[in-house]
Amino acid sequence: MQRGGVFFRLPLPWLLYSISSAGKAYSVNSEGMFCSIILLFAMLLMVITTISVCGCRMTKLTGVAMFILYILFVVATLLLEYRVLHCALYSY
Repeated sequence: MQRGGVFFRLPLPWLLYSISSAGKAYSVNSEGMFCSIILLFAMLLMVITTISVCGCRMTKLTGVAMFILYILFVVATLLLEYRVLHCALYSY
């Protein structure tokens, strides 16, 4: 088992970007962040509900439901990011 792998690999993309861009800052866009956080909490509630409905057991049905919820979360996040879905709480 490798120790410290996560601590080294997580910042690696940022380190490589900083080296390749001569230390220039990378601007982060936080438009729609509130809607993304609401979406994240809604998905968390759906996951907890799914676990509860399945009797707190990891069955095939639970796994399929989690996978479908993950796909829906990724699709909704991408639709928000590419402004196909518009956040009603934030005007673009």
